[in-house]
Amino acid sequence: MFIDTTILIRILNTNKDTNDFKKIFDHLQSGQHFISALQLAEVSDWCLKNGLDPNESISRIKKIVNIILPNEVIYLNGSKIKKELRDKGIRKAGINDGIILATARHIGQKLLTTDNDFRSETDVIVLEFK
Repeated sequence: MFIDTTILIRILNTNKDTNDFKKIFDHLQSGQHFISALQLAEVSDWCLKNGLDPNESISRIKKIVNIILPNEVIYLNGSKIKKELRDKGIRKAGINDGIILATARHIGQKLLTTDNDFRSETDVIVLEFK
């Protein structure tokens, strides 16, 4: 399973005893888990905005995921995905969104996210939280 940054932040920011945490880990119980190296910057940015130590948070994340380094094919496909999302009317879709989904597709994984912008994609699981 490829884990979107929205899920990584929920993992870092949610008590392990909550239903939200259990909902996430119901999808992550088997198999390997992946993220893009790009997401380390997104997590670090979120940590710095929220007064958390990025190194500590990234260290926690590295214990549960394999990190995929983007390549030229992923970058080019990411820009195509961004355009496709924008063409569907998803105006806030950015290049990072495209690269993350392109990376998941490149390695044959579904993307687990909370981002409704991906709802139209068949290879994406969008979790909803109250």
